[in-house]
Amino acid sequence: MATATFIQQGIAIDYRPTVDVPGGTVVVLNDLVGVAVQAIGANQLGSLAVEGVFEFPKSSGIEILQGQNVYWDPNENLAEKWNSSGVHLFLGKAAAGSATGKTKVRVRMSQ
Repeated sequence: MATATFIQQGIAIDYRPTVDVPGGTVVVLNDLVGVAVQAIGANQLGSLAVEGVFEFPKSSGIEILQGQNVYWDPNENLAEKWNSSGVHLFLGKAAAGSATGKTKVRVRMSQ
């Protein structure tokens, strides 16, 4: 029978960048999106939050309703409400609505 060993809660994961990463930076690791809550120096062990409510930049031309799925566009570095051709990465659900004209959206990350 296969077994698993508990390591941590998973709210944040270890991350060792090759370059300095300022706090608040959105980091894409393959299909996982995390946020550096604090600055992490190059080649230093830090952590990325992968759960919690964060405010992400979004295009002012779209409306995102509370509870909608929200995706990260790694090319534009913006939150979106659709997964365009599998390029956007799932972030979580909108914790609050964000009207057209607004440039930020609050997301409850859950990947």
